[in-house]
Amino acid sequence: MSLGRWRVEDRVRIQNPLSSLNDEQVNIDATRFVNSKARFLSDRVEEVQRAAHVAKHIRFYEQIARGYNPGGASPPVILTDDEKRALVREKEKIISEHGMWYVFVTVALAAFLQGFVQSSFAGANVYEGYWRRITDDNKRDHEMGITNGIAYLAAALIGCPLSDPINQIAGRRGAIFFASILIMTTSIAAASLSNFDEDGTAQSTAWKTLVGLRLINGIGMGIKAVSTPILASETAIGYWRGSALLVWQLWVALGIFVSNSFNLLFYLSPRPIVSLRLILASPMVPAIFLAISLIFTPESPRFYLRPQRGHYNPEKAYRELKRLRNTELQALRDLYLVHRSVEFSDFDDRLDERVDTPEITLRPKLSVRIRQYFSRYRDLIANPRLRNSTISSCTVAFGQQLCGINIFAFYATTLFLKVLGGIKYDGNEDDNREAWKRAMLYSFGFGLTNFLFGIPAIGTIDTFGRRRWLLVTIPGMAFALLAAALSLENPDPNTRTTLVVIFMLIHTVFYSPAMGPVPFTLASEAFPLSHREHGCSVAITTNLFFAGLLAWFYPLLDSALGGHRNSSGNPRGGGGALGLFAGFNVLAFVLVYLLVEETKQRDLEDLDQIYAVSKRKFAKFQATVHLPWFFRRVFTCSTDPKPDFYDDTTNTVIAPDVGARGDISPPGSPIPGAGSEDKGPIATVTDTRPGSGGRYA
Repeated sequence: MSLGRWRVEDRVRIQNPLSSLNDEQVNIDATRFVNSKARFLSDRVEEVQRAAHVAKHIRFYEQIARGYNPGGASPPVILTDDEKRALVREKEKIISEHGMWYVFVTVALAAFLQGFVQSSFAGANVYEGYWRRITDDNKRDHEMGITNGIAYLAAALIGCPLSDPINQIAGRRGAIFFASILIMTTSIAAASLSNFDEDGTAQSTAWKTLVGLRLINGIGMGIKAVSTPILASETAIGYWRGSALLVWQLWVALGIFVSNSFNLLFYLSPRPIVSLRLILASPMVPAIFLAISLIFTPESPRFYLRPQRGHYNPEKAYRELKRLRNTELQALRDLYLVHRSVEFSDFDDRLDERVDTPEITLRPKLSVRIRQYFSRYRDLIANPRLRNSTISSCTVAFGQQLCGINIFAFYATTLFLKVLGGIKYDGNEDDNREAWKRAMLYSFGFGLTNFLFGIPAIGTIDTFGRRRWLLVTIPGMAFALLAAALSLENPDPNTRTTLVVIFMLIHTVFYSPAMGPVPFTLASEAFPLSHREHGCSVAITTNLFFAGLLAWFYPLLDSALGGHRNSSGNPRGGGGALGLFAGFNVLAFVLVYLLVEETKQRDLEDLDQIYAVSKRKFAKFQATVHLPWFFRRVFTCSTDPKPDFYDDTTNTVIAPDVGARGDISPPGSPIPGAGSEDKGPIATVTDTRPGSGGRYA
């Protein structure tokens, strides 16, 4: 199978990106990098060569750092004590680098804001009688749907596509800052609306204005949802990238929980209209904190290492890496590895070579940029490697909507009001306050459960694995939704309420460590640097687009499949919609099993080899090799070893050629001449260009 300039065989071998170079070639390549791209390091060539050799033999030097010597001889690179501690810590601690804490706080606040906004929308639904019209025949349920769904549709169709040009102009930090300003201003504007129904008689038309404000809010959500996971994935140590990205889901859950807590607090206001305004305004607080945190956060080094761009600057990338890594060795190692992967990218951005030349006028330059923008989206389908990434990330993004979690996230309070028997829109607020309170308490429990059970995924998403977490938890979500659907048909209100709450929480327990964090993790890591914003935006667009459709049409779907209003106008919930989503979980399981690869514990630049094999071949292996093995193991207690789809050599400790090269001591000692060629295993996936070194990014 052909993949651009790549040759892909039946079996994919995963190996170190520098394994095709011998030690002398590493010296030459590192020197060439300094002379051609990093002249600011011209007086530190030896240090760059040290870092390059450590990158080539990373497993060997990890063993040296732990006090073992696999080869028995003196290692060519003599590590300092600080360097040894740093190499060990980056494999043992999820956040081992001091500079990563700034990124951690920013990602956490961005995710917290996402959850806070989402829960603020749901909290406002409790007071729907103050901002929309409600009728007994459900003919105006679309008002509720479009008001809740427009933000997610705007995020998917406008915000996510806009994230690429904004990232190109302002970087990851600038894009997130712009998004926080949009969310802050629209939250203040929504709380200040003058056309709410002050008496709560369900005759207001304020929903139309809310739709417009939430559309702008959604654009900010989309830009932030793409830019933040990319910032996290591009700055994290590759081994723990999944756990670093788990911050997103964990703090989205915390944002939902805290926002529900504030909704309960605002409920204490004697005037419901004041409670509604406070709920709508509350997201401005985390938005302000997010904007402030960005002042102290490092920019992604990879943002400065994209060739032929106006912001290409290896020196700035190195400065950011020094903030993000504990030692100079780590910073130089990562700078060299990212440069090497980008340099030999199959996507050489030929249009970029023209666009920044001074001879081109503004109009041609703009037209080139526009063509380039759309050509990258075309690449996501036309190029096999990118197509594989797109299928994997979009499958999981779509699966998150199939699992049904957003029924509870968007309509938890509304659903519980149905379970409790509904409320009356006759202007008598006292009759409704107890129902409002109980519905908010149940939503509070949902948010708390979502947060607490996301914690077990910390670390395990990188050891147990993304794919395995999904396959273990999706069946549990299907069972919980089916049980909740059946419980909604129970005629006894107390039993019905208890059972629905229990099974909703069980569903959330299964969701939080797997289907919660994995979609955003895959979206931000699956694509090469040249197409990362485009690929990530497509995956997150898929997620948010179907979230928007769910928010829009769920009220109508619920009415069509069992939900209805009784003769008094009170809503009652049928279980048909929940049962439908229980079936959707089965579909999600099949899609994940056949189409989603495992990416745990891989550097971003190494994922090219994971996605270099066709989906047809991967799915065939799962269906015809892995699945029969699994059934034999479960039903016949077979002891056959698990079949491996990949031949992984990255964890093999290969010692450098010590005798011919001599020592590479800490900075200050010259590097001797060439050693013998490192006869590592021949890559099954190789770059056929002369001198390319087998890399693709």
